[in-house]
Amino acid sequence: MTKEEGMIELIPLDQDVTNWSDLIGIQIYDRSLWNKGEEATLIDVLDHFMTTLKEANKGRKFSWKILQSNKRAAIYEWCVKEKDSDKIIETEIARAFLTDKFFHRIGFTKKDKRISFEEKEKWIKALRENVSVVPYEKAVESIGLSVVEKLKDSLALSDYFRFWNRVYTYQTVYGATGVTFVPPWQTGSFFSEQLDIATIPMSDL
Repeated sequence: MTKEEGMIELIPLDQDVTNWSDLIGIQIYDRSLWNKGEEATLIDVLDHFMTTLKEANKGRKFSWKILQSNKRAAIYEWCVKEKDSDKIIETEIARAFLTDKFFHRIGFTKKDKRISFEEKEKWIKALRENVSVVPYEKAVESIGLSVVEKLKDSLALSDYFRFWNRVYTYQTVYGATGVTFVPPWQTGSFFSEQLDIATIPMSDL
């Protein structure tokens, strides 16, 4: 994770990073990283994303479809299959947002198995109705991030962390939150040290 781009991936508690089948990914990219920079449209960015996925899966069957879209947001799906069969390797349903500075993506990925029609409809509805991008100030004022701030204080961190800079925050629709801090001497786009603080509602445990 850097100041220009970052990714968070979440899997169910009964799965692990070496053997997962369901994953939620949250991703951001600074628009300045794209060839067209701030002139890039959402379709430009999605086309680039599709091309990157296609290149990464050469020799396999790859399909891509935009399900819903407007100027600032889109819901899309993609699927990768074995070249000589219909065996699914990975499939994903995701929603993308384009703001003045960033491209945001949140998606549900399933490995080695097709997303059923019922599951697909559930995720499309959830992405359309429960996922949004809000200004930083509004996120900080939300209940979830205020909990993070209280947790940060209750951790009784040593003076070593007192002047670390907050560079990233997130909150899921289910109330899980996270904050990332880096040392003041790290001013570039690559971090060799960072402090992550996360909260998860007890109802999700």
